[in-house]
Formats: sequence, C-alpha cells, structure tokens
Amino acid sequence: MAKAKKFDHLKVSLTIDNMNITNKLEKFRTKNINSAKRGDHLNPLRVLSLSFVFPVDKYNKDWRITDHIGKREGTALISFAYEDIKLKKASSNALLYCKEKLDAFINNEDKTSISLKPSYTMDKAIMKICNDIFRNKAQAAEKSETTFINKYLMNFITEVILKDADSSIIYSMVDGAEDSSKKRPDFMLVLTNHKVCLYFFY
Repeated sequence: MAKAKKFDHLKVSLTIDNMNITNKLEKFRTKNINSAKRGDHLNPLRVLSLSFVFPVDKYNKDWRITDHIGKREGTALISFAYEDIKLKKASSNALLYCKEKLDAFINNEDKTSISLKPSYTMDKAIMKICNDIFRNKAQAAEKSETTFINKYLMNFITEVILKDADSSIIYSMVDGAEDSSKKRPDFMLVLTNHKVCLYFFY
C-alpha cells in the first residue's frame, strides 16, 4: 500500500485584491478537523475540505465554500474562478430549427423539409440531439427512471459526455437501490484508471 503524505498547510497562497484566500480556506479546514475529532457531524462540503477540496459555485448557494470565508473574500474568489470561463451559446438558427421541428411534430406535418446548416460544433450537436429525439421510438411496458432517461435524456448524455470518450469511461443506469444504502442514483458514470474506479452519480 502506498504511503500517504500528511499536509498540515498549503505551500502556495492564493491572494486576490490583497486578501489571502488561502488563510481563510485553511481556517475553515482546521475548524472542520477539530469538529471531526470531537465526533461532530460534518456535511459533505466540510468533509471535502479535509482533503483540501473547496467547491466554488456561483449558482448553488448551499454547497460552496465562498459562503464560509467572508463576503468580500467569497465574492473575490467566485470572480477569480469564473473569469476565464466563457460558455458558447447556441445560435438562434439552431434554436429555431428545434422549434420548427417541434411545431411540425405537434401539428403532424412533414419535418423533412426543415433544414439547418450548422455553423459550429454546438449547432451540430443540437441538430443531432434534436433529430435523435424525434427518431427515438422506444417503448416500455412499465415506466421507470431508466426508461425515462433512455427515451428522453440519453441522447444528451451520449452527445455531450460519452461521444469520443476514452475507453476507461463506463456508464450505467440504475433503477434499484445500491446495496443497502436505499439511495438510487439515476445515472452512474465510472472512470477507471489503474484499477481505481471513480464514481459520479447523477
């Protein structure tokens, strides 16, 4: 078994606008270490901090470190984390294509005359997902979370996550509870690397 290394503090400090963010994170982590030693319950965010994992999310206010390190520091950290993230938006033509397809489907009209010349990768993905959804004729005798995912969501998962994915990525859809935990993940993504599996549940 490989020896584990113990880190008492981070060697490199993150400073934003003359605020030492690292010190704030270490104080949060130390507080959680002491709570764990006392046997106190730690929520998932606090458990992650023990491994120097500090989630930053400007959308989910319930599970982010920025609400625990001070308002000014938290705002600065969110701005720093998102400053280089630029998400491309779908073109209006791609959205119009989907709407026209849906209108034709609702009115039972011919959809073959509706066309789109994708201008970039995202438009191509949207066009493919749209057509796959209308081509999907899957039926099931009994409704379940798995059949719902397979019929309505799998096209998105395949195109966005699994397309051109490495052979080490495995996925599974689960209807029953995992072991005796009573928890049922809808979709499970597994990354395997040197016989070590990382599980992501959705």
